[in-house]
Amino acid sequence: MAYTGRQLHNDTRDLEAIAEGYSQKLEWAGDSWLAYALQKDAIQNSWDARINKDWGIDFTLLTTNNGLFLVISDKGTSGLTGHTWENEADLNVLIDSGESSENLAFFLSSNFSGKDSTSGGKRGRGKSLFLVASESSTFYFESLRKDGLVVFGSQYVSKNNSIQVTLTDNKNFLDDEIGNGRSKLTEPGTKIYIKNPVKTLVESFENGRLLNFIETTWWEIIKKYGANITINGTKGFEKAKLLNWYNDQYLDSQKQLSIKEYPGIAIDHEGSPKIKRIKLIYDPEDIFPDDLKGIAIQRSGMTIQRRITESLVKEEGMQKVFGWVEFEPSLEGLMYDLEDVEHLKFNWTKNPAKKINSAIQMKVRDFAKTVKLIESDLSKEHNKHKQIELDAAKKINEYLKNLGFTGFSVGGRTRGTVTTRKEMPLIISFTDFILPNPTTRVDYGQKIRANAIVTNCLKRKIQVAFRVWIVTDGSNVMLTEREYTLPPNESRKLGWDEIIISKDKFKRGEYSFRSKIIIMEDTDIEWDNIGKLEKGNDKLKASTTFSIDQDPKASGFLKFEPKEDLGNKQFYLESFRENNSVVISYNTVHPYIAQVSSLGEDMLRRFLSENGICLALNEVLAEDLASNSPKIFKDLNPSELDPASTLPIIMQHVSEFLWSQ
Repeated sequence: MAYTGRQLHNDTRDLEAIAEGYSQKLEWAGDSWLAYALQKDAIQNSWDARINKDWGIDFTLLTTNNGLFLVISDKGTSGLTGHTWENEADLNVLIDSGESSENLAFFLSSNFSGKDSTSGGKRGRGKSLFLVASESSTFYFESLRKDGLVVFGSQYVSKNNSIQVTLTDNKNFLDDEIGNGRSKLTEPGTKIYIKNPVKTLVESFENGRLLNFIETTWWEIIKKYGANITINGTKGFEKAKLLNWYNDQYLDSQKQLSIKEYPGIAIDHEGSPKIKRIKLIYDPEDIFPDDLKGIAIQRSGMTIQRRITESLVKEEGMQKVFGWVEFEPSLEGLMYDLEDVEHLKFNWTKNPAKKINSAIQMKVRDFAKTVKLIESDLSKEHNKHKQIELDAAKKINEYLKNLGFTGFSVGGRTRGTVTTRKEMPLIISFTDFILPNPTTRVDYGQKIRANAIVTNCLKRKIQVAFRVWIVTDGSNVMLTEREYTLPPNESRKLGWDEIIISKDKFKRGEYSFRSKIIIMEDTDIEWDNIGKLEKGNDKLKASTTFSIDQDPKASGFLKFEPKEDLGNKQFYLESFRENNSVVISYNTVHPYIAQVSSLGEDMLRRFLSENGICLALNEVLAEDLASNSPKIFKDLNPSELDPASTLPIIMQHVSEFLWSQ
């Protein structure tokens, strides 16, 4: 006895397993899980096949003399392109070719797909839903292709539990199968006829869930391309519309909402792919629909999944935050490889998804701090260590005062003049930063104008990113950033022409208006105190202060400012000028600083004093040498400076200061 042949296969069990996989992942949809899955896969396949702007897809319940059918038809698509065949061997050759143009062969085969990361589809799993959706496990199709050929056919599960396929060019094939009432295709596209659709699918037309699923899944292509998606069932004809919660004009009109967009977030992965944008909205009244809650993760125009904000940031009130994430094409391709076969979730344990998740968490937490949903960890740290910072700053200020140094000479400058040093390659100006009062105090109900201006003083054009933000207690209140290609001697303005100071947006306290330039290209230009003007250099900064609902506090030459920056391993301590003072910023989440803080107040005070005096003296050196009558470094010739001559003098002062502590 001998036998060689194909292994018998129970396709019914496979279909049951596919259905079970979808229903488990779509448990939140209840009995309507099939309606959600079917619309998502059907629209995705059709959208991938679009060939012109007249694209559209329709879901219709059709009753004929042969019963009830769910008809899914599209237009403006390529149709089921590819070769036809007359035997299984020819079909195997087409499948083995892997050519994406063989749509017909892949459509009529199980668990095969010719799609790649530029499409929405993945492994050909979705088309099995047409059989799952039928009480009779049967569907029919016709496709008018862009080459003019019309093909007809069917798939059904036979009595021996195997999926059978029919393919024909017989134009009368569907007349008997579908019956009266069928309309034929007149332009390129495809029609699917699902025989005897299951009860829950029919109900999804009646209860509105099918339309709702479409609008919450495909809002991006409706918004950007005016995608034409319609349904026609027991409630008549309905067209999917852009939901208000994704409509920019509507969102802007809702004054109770707080909205923030984080654009162009680079991910630390090969090729430096980018998140195109993270947009977050806070609704204090919590009136947006439950099915929109969370952060929608988009790919190829569809919502793959929603990340629940309470799971991203475990703080009370996070359910009032929703939004979405869009990827640049290169990152979409990488995420495609980490997407499940049902297009319902990503594998967040592997990179780059893992790094993307971290970036989303950081931005959601930052946003939650901005809208005062949670007290920032930085604010907690700042309040805890505020007196320590004041103590250390006071001692340093007293020491510098005894040396005859009380601050930077401002030479009669007023708020709004150029804030960078002379002869810089790029200059930041605050001439369009305007406060309503003679002092830097701003009261509630008043308005401020907060714009910064960047000017290119080089003899060549240069690509830069220009960032402007307002900060208090180390937390960003407002931020905007744009990239420019700056021609020589030209300027660009960025910021806000009008900000109304209200209690719901701004708490009482001290604020800083800051700006910095980030070089976005590599050049061979080098500049003192800045270094080489190469991609990523962000040493050109400017800052000024104002206060809200209180008089400006008198302060010494130096002050400390804690910051938390998990994403920047190079940020330890840094100093920058603000008005006629210097701010020393330290990274509270840097492992070494965090360890010092954990050892007690005395250790942190010592750390701030030791490092603060060094950074303060460095700033004093630059100012003192630029003065006509230097007080501290009067014996040094600025034109002949080198570290060997300056460092010993600085260290002598450091030693003298620490000796007295």
